[in-house]
Amino acid sequence: MSMDKIKEAREALFSQLLADMEKGGMDWQKDWSFPAPHNPKTGTVYRGRNALLLTFYMRSRGLDDPRFMTFNQAKGEGYRVSKGCHSYPIEKWMKIAFDVRDPDKRIKQPKTPKEWKAVEEDPNIAFKFVVVGSWNLFNASDIEGIAPYEPPQGIVGASELIDFLEDNSPCRVEERPGDDACYIPSRDTIIVPERAQFASELSMGRVLLHEQSHATGAAERLDRAMNGTFGSQEYAREELTAELSSLFTANELGLHLPALGRDDALAKSGYWQNHVAYLTSWSKGFENPVSELMQAASRAGSASDYLMGKCFEEPLARLRSRDAPAQQAQRVVEVRKAVALPGGGPRRAASARSLDGDLRAAAEQGRAQRQQSFRREPSVSKD
Repeated sequence: MSMDKIKEAREALFSQLLADMEKGGMDWQKDWSFPAPHNPKTGTVYRGRNALLLTFYMRSRGLDDPRFMTFNQAKGEGYRVSKGCHSYPIEKWMKIAFDVRDPDKRIKQPKTPKEWKAVEEDPNIAFKFVVVGSWNLFNASDIEGIAPYEPPQGIVGASELIDFLEDNSPCRVEERPGDDACYIPSRDTIIVPERAQFASELSMGRVLLHEQSHATGAAERLDRAMNGTFGSQEYAREELTAELSSLFTANELGLHLPALGRDDALAKSGYWQNHVAYLTSWSKGFENPVSELMQAASRAGSASDYLMGKCFEEPLARLRSRDAPAQQAQRVVEVRKAVALPGGGPRRAASARSLDGDLRAAAEQGRAQRQQSFRREPSVSKD
């Protein structure tokens, strides 16, 4: 039964994504831009296929809250799932060991840390991830007692977004006058129009993230097959991977990707037309397009993980550290307002000790946010 629900969820996801791509072409992402779905209980940020499934669920219900948890997790926190609300399934994965000399042979699976260490050191043993069932999650909007969702502040301001993406790119980025954008594997270089040719920084950021996602496929990085010609299945797989990776990465960076503006350099160019044509027809060349979509989501999860883990996370931590004093000063103002009477006079019940405690709590919260490191789900590539 659980796999039937997963199959239905995949097919509904595919239908909606295809409809949005056929309707909006390169602008499909604007309706899929949400904060990265995560579990506030475990700290897990959902990756790859599950990230796409949950983003689809948020899009289909018009939700702004990206927090999800199981019934038992909500109950354990003292919350209550609202009556009549239904869960949504995501894929439950298990790491399986197998003998490379006879992959079809069933072998005893490790259980203890000692057993895992032994098989990981065995050159004849390899590993794969397989779907073994589902997790049934509830969105926080359907959970009573949980604190209201507070959207995070933009990690990068729009004015510094392009510098941030270019300075921390996995490869060289060249801005040139023109109406084309591409990643050149032989030079390991991204070519984009000059920033003044875009209607906004976010429009250019959307293109940069797409091309940077391609760059993760280089042999010295994730080593994906990238030699397909336009219209081939190989090309379709790589383009879909880059599109989904740019979406995942933007959502994790807290960027709401807009439609490209009519004044953007790419809007009427061959680049734009080729990608629109691809996005409206990519599924037609595959025998099982739903499976191709899910596998592309797995590859995209790996590409996004590379961009975040190898390129963006450390400079983001430095940005948070830089911005911390200003954020703390703002918190001081907020706390002082909170302990003032409507007429402006101080509350006598609010002692200096309680005010100091609030400020210390605010500072501790800021430090915790800067140090927080969500666990990542494994990004898998097989259906």
